[in-house]
Amino acid sequence: MRCYGKVPSFPDDIAMALLEEELGRPWQDIYSELSPSPIAAASLGQVYKGRLKDTGELVAVKVQRPFVLETVTIDLFIIRNLGLVLKRFPQVALDVVGLVDEWAARFFEELDYVNEGENGTRFAEMMREDLPQVVVPKTYPEYTSRKVLTTGWVDGEKLSQSTEDDVGSLVNVGVICYLKQLLDTGFFHADPHPGNMIRTPDGKLCILD
Repeated sequence: MRCYGKVPSFPDDIAMALLEEELGRPWQDIYSELSPSPIAAASLGQVYKGRLKDTGELVAVKVQRPFVLETVTIDLFIIRNLGLVLKRFPQVALDVVGLVDEWAARFFEELDYVNEGENGTRFAEMMREDLPQVVVPKTYPEYTSRKVLTTGWVDGEKLSQSTEDDVGSLVNVGVICYLKQLLDTGFFHADPHPGNMIRTPDGKLCILD
């Protein structure tokens, strides 16, 4: 699995301490190995490659960036108060408070990795039944918490590294996938940026996160 992101990572010792705090035991009790440094970092967290101790399966372990919830909550509080002030001016038609509240609700859901894992499982089941050309990493709920997410590792390459024919075929699959979500199931993967899509060795489209 490859993740898109050039955000600086946070210290590994902090990540390991958070992982152990969230899962309630030393990481060595769960994973027989973890990469010494993250294989990708983003604004909300970073990802390590590991192997489950009990099954030997390769996994991706996402650890949430420290204090991201607290930092964003303060920012939202300030913006929301500004919106309350703007509501006093009738010439300001934009409902800033409503927009902030809606965005905050979605953002807090995104920070809950248990919710993300459950959504990933539901999405995988949908694709397995209706669009087998799409692969979604397996979630391991027993090794997942609000700030730690363990999913199956999927080998692949960025679409920018694939051949033109492969990209054309996978784009068609992606369009069908998102149209199905939008028009059929109503359950929508809302973060379709290039880093969340890779081509697997057998030519399928893998959708991450």
